[in-house]
Formats: sequence, C-alpha cells, structure tokens
Amino acid sequence: MAVTYQMGTSPLIASLFAGPVFAGSLGLATLILSTPAPIPVNIAWGDIPPLLVVTVSMSFFGFIVGVLPCLIGSIVMGNLGSQIASFRQPFAWTIAGAAIPGLLFLAPLLSSDDPTSADSAWFYGLVMTSAVCSALCRKGAKWIPYVQSTPRRLVAHVTAGEE
Repeated sequence: MAVTYQMGTSPLIASLFAGPVFAGSLGLATLILSTPAPIPVNIAWGDIPPLLVVTVSMSFFGFIVGVLPCLIGSIVMGNLGSQIASFRQPFAWTIAGAAIPGLLFLAPLLSSDDPTSADSAWFYGLVMTSAVCSALCRKGAKWIPYVQSTPRRLVAHVTAGEE
C-alpha cells in the first residue's frame, strides 16, 4: 500500500531545542573529558536567572543554525519512510541523525593526537544534538496511506425514445 509523508511542525520544535541541547552536551562532554581533574559545579539561586537568559538566547541562535538541517533531514527520512517501512522507526531516525554528522566530522577527530582536546567535546555536542533533534523530528512525522483513484468515466444515461 502506498503512503504519503506529512511533516508537521516537529522540525521547527527540534530547531528550538538545538541550541540548549548543544550547550548542555558540550558542557557535559567538557566535564567528562576533564575526568582526572573534575570541575566542581556550584550553582546558587542567584545564578538561575542568567542561565534562563542564556537558554533563551541559545534557543534563538540554535533555531537559526538548526532549522535547515532539521527540515532537510525530515524531508529525506520522511520520503525514505514512505518507500521503506523500516525508515519509519524512531530508532532509524535517531541513528541517522547521529551518523550523518558523526561520519562527516570523525576523520578530523581521528587525525588529532589528543583525544581529550576541545575538538572531541565539539564533536560529541554536535552528534548528541543531531541525534536528539532527529528524534524530535520523528515525533511529529506521520505516514498516511492513500489509494490511487481511477478516473470515473462519465456515462450518459439515455432512455429509449429520448434524444
């Protein structure tokens, strides 16, 4: 049965989350890479309003950067899902979202001598953001079955004796 893909607004929502997810995953990667000497994190109540301002500004700039990749990825994965049912699974979308930037930026990272460099943190932030955004894009995707209709023939009903 043939299906058609409807995208919805999920790529736009995913684009809004791109900035904060990238900032959070970049911070997490930086903390993980500094494991021998962890950085203590002390947040006071006075630090929360500036963090909210930063989160809102990251949403704005993340939207600008992330809207085009989210739209392109949604269209490509949606059309693949229209033809191959396996591509409709949320796991396939998440793996594709992580694999595309992972494969693009893995080669420069492997050529680096220091695996704990800042490039590793940026790489982790990019892959994590892409995986989360692709999962959010999949959340609103729909595939609707359709039947291709045949054109109706107009049949003239003529009774006997009428012209």
